[in-house]
Amino acid sequence: MTHLLSLLIQHFKKQIEGAIPLPEEVELTDRLRAGIRLALPLSTDADKVLDLGCSYGYLEALISRKVKYVVGVDVDKKAINLAKKNVRNSSNIHLLVADIEKGLPFRPQSFNKVLFFDVLEHLKNDNMILKEINRILEDDGILIISVPP
Repeated sequence: MTHLLSLLIQHFKKQIEGAIPLPEEVELTDRLRAGIRLALPLSTDADKVLDLGCSYGYLEALISRKVKYVVGVDVDKKAINLAKKNVRNSSNIHLLVADIEKGLPFRPQSFNKVLFFDVLEHLKNDNMILKEINRILEDDGILIISVPP
């Protein structure tokens, strides 16, 4: 890891901790690092963001400060319940439980940015979800995706 990346991670970890309390065991995962490196620099106050596989909502807490609204989706009900507690004071964060392999519960072209960090490798039908992302993403929208090496 470069020194600059390390400094950025420390800076944004402090922002996350300022947004929501982080339990002691929470570390900056690859998912959060991807969000910090890839999503934050591209975020604007007009963005309508969908985060697929949002887990505990830490990335939502960080990104919500820069965007119009963010919707987090995860298949794990316990994770979403914890995420709702973590971001309960943020009016522009919406969280829901959904199995993305069964389709996305959104109208076409609902979002201009979709975040898809460290999820694709867990799916059985990756082509289907990529088609669904294309359906709900605006024509000039951006998919920001990362998978582990």
